[in-house]
Amino acid sequence: MNFSFLTPPEFLSLPIFGLDISHFSIKVSKLKRVGANLIPEIIVDVPFSNTTELSDNKNQEGDHKNVQVVLNQLKKKHKINFVRVSIPEENTYVFRTLVPKDALHSIEEFILYNLDQYIPLDPQEVIFDYKILAKHIDDEKIPVVVTAIPKNIVEQYTAIIESCGITMVACEPETHAIARAVIDKDDMNPYIIINVNHYVTNISVVEDGLVQYTQTLSIAGSDMLDKMRPEVATSFKDSINKVIIYWFTSKDQIHPNSKIENIILTGEALKSPNLINFLESNLFVNATFGNVWKNCFDLDSFVPKISKQESLKYATAIGLCLPKIK
Repeated sequence: MNFSFLTPPEFLSLPIFGLDISHFSIKVSKLKRVGANLIPEIIVDVPFSNTTELSDNKNQEGDHKNVQVVLNQLKKKHKINFVRVSIPEENTYVFRTLVPKDALHSIEEFILYNLDQYIPLDPQEVIFDYKILAKHIDDEKIPVVVTAIPKNIVEQYTAIIESCGITMVACEPETHAIARAVIDKDDMNPYIIINVNHYVTNISVVEDGLVQYTQTLSIAGSDMLDKMRPEVATSFKDSINKVIIYWFTSKDQIHPNSKIENIILTGEALKSPNLINFLESNLFVNATFGNVWKNCFDLDSFVPKISKQESLKYATAIGLCLPKIK
């Protein structure tokens, strides 16, 4: 496989900023090491003058200008040179596949050859990365998690960012970055992460420390009120329940999955504190707001300047600054 923006070079140890571009703003984070802790050195949210959508062909020129104006401001103020960038989940693909043990020596070719079975794009039109589920490495068929992003999306983000004199060293789906922020790096248990944005809500399943399934719901943050409309509540509850059932009963994998009993909530549009009660009472799970600092520092040793509620919108940007699982 050619160099993929999904995986930064191993030797890269430059000051890296996490860059999360949403419809309304750009969120930037930078961490610095103090002893055993990673302390937020920079964490800001700069709004656009108008809403923007980089992956939407409509009004593309105006959207690009919005991003460039804010990026130039951020570069000048915070001396940003290198960034890891999140890609909206609705523009990415995540799936599991089984690779015969005797194909591991050519796993990239195997994935590329079978890619069109899982995504509605020509394999030559995407870049991809993969993770082998190491605990099954001695099996005859080994589960592998594949992440793919259309090349044109990566090229678009790269062009806009580099037009501001900033180098994009890597990109990844936002749910991958969120998982790295809110799930302990040694926790292999299954979780559902619900990330509530202004326009959509993203669901991801994480097990063995890896995002292995994602889904985007057309439910906006403004729909997540203390008293959700009955049709929204039913759709939301049923969608989550289907994911839980699918993950536990899936017959397309040799190795059975564990039952999901925990849900973590994050997102820039997460406003309702009653969402936890709604999920717990309707789905019989444990639900919590994410701790975006979980893999940065102990709250007993350092207290961040922003509240927990406010920190939830920075989960993606913070996760982008954290080391990836090898």
